[in-house]
Amino acid sequence: MLNAVSAKQAKVSAVVKKLGKDQALKEAASTLAEAENAIVLFGSEGIGLEDSQALAQACANLLVATGHVGKANNGLIAVWDKGNAQGAWDLGLHPSEGLAAELKKAKAAYVVGADPAGDDPALAKGLKGADFVVVQELRMTTTAEMADIVLPALAFTEREGTYTNAERRVQRFYPAVPPMKDVYPDFSVTAKIAGRIGLELEEDTAALVFIDIVGKYADYADLDYGKLAEVVEQWPQVGREEVYYGGTATYNFQGLGVQLKTAAERGEPVPLEFLEPPAREKVDGLLAVPVTTLFDQNNTLRRSEVLQTRLAQAFVTLHPEDADGLGVAAGGKVSVKLNGTTSVVAAEIDNSLPKGVVLVPRSLGMPINSPAPVTVKAK
Repeated sequence: MLNAVSAKQAKVSAVVKKLGKDQALKEAASTLAEAENAIVLFGSEGIGLEDSQALAQACANLLVATGHVGKANNGLIAVWDKGNAQGAWDLGLHPSEGLAAELKKAKAAYVVGADPAGDDPALAKGLKGADFVVVQELRMTTTAEMADIVLPALAFTEREGTYTNAERRVQRFYPAVPPMKDVYPDFSVTAKIAGRIGLELEEDTAALVFIDIVGKYADYADLDYGKLAEVVEQWPQVGREEVYYGGTATYNFQGLGVQLKTAAERGEPVPLEFLEPPAREKVDGLLAVPVTTLFDQNNTLRRSEVLQTRLAQAFVTLHPEDADGLGVAAGGKVSVKLNGTTSVVAAEIDNSLPKGVVLVPRSLGMPINSPAPVTVKAK
């Protein structure tokens, strides 16, 4: 255990002392500290950006304090909600809490592969205030409908490139279908725009873009495009003898990728740091908490004919006592007023919820990114 006590640690000492009296918590802490291996997985857990950052730091502190860093089978894994969110974060693309206000003041807004207006009414209002809006997309989204210019781009199935998964493994992907005529990958479109304003960016191939990344970002310094395509046998083999991945039925010819080293593995110090979660105003009434559901109705899935029968329909989940108070039965319809919009959806009942909390799935038509007051009425 680490003995150094910072000023920030002193602020939470009262909380630590209180928790220290919980016998079950003591036993859990002892078990974790004595475990040979420990991996912590964390996600947004129904909270906003600042809370998520505090949660991530708390998880990291736990692993540092118990010595579960810098070695195999130990560490922290972020459960991202998008395919290449880890790679985007590595390259400095971080979210902003004040995005709506920033959009409203923007002389030009350049939106690539996202639908902020469709996700959040506040962001839609912010975009309306921008002087000029450029949207780079695959199809006509709510944001694209507001744009001054819409630029087409290739889908990931029509091009090649790399992505970084939650385990920090950088992997290549390859085109599955021929590209559309006169349409370019995102990086090429951006590079062409940059060239018009005097900036020089690589626009020809994904391989050259990756070389540029390797030269600018220390985490990627030991990689090259060819190394990502290397394939070795993976164990244990399950099924046929020629299977590389246990449990699969096909060869992997496209490469295993390379896992990035953590700061601890690179020999860099990993200090404890304490972030206090932001204070949240007390809500009189019900509190909506965002959750993620499988086969939601995001911009990509809802256009799939194959998945139509599997797509989730809009719903909210209530505590039984809250449902009784509203006169709502399981499967009944309710009116949900949230973040300036009103939706009519189905109600589900779950007695494992805290009373006063309403679970609201993301990407099912109800705008929610972080906990917010909600009004629910029986229909």
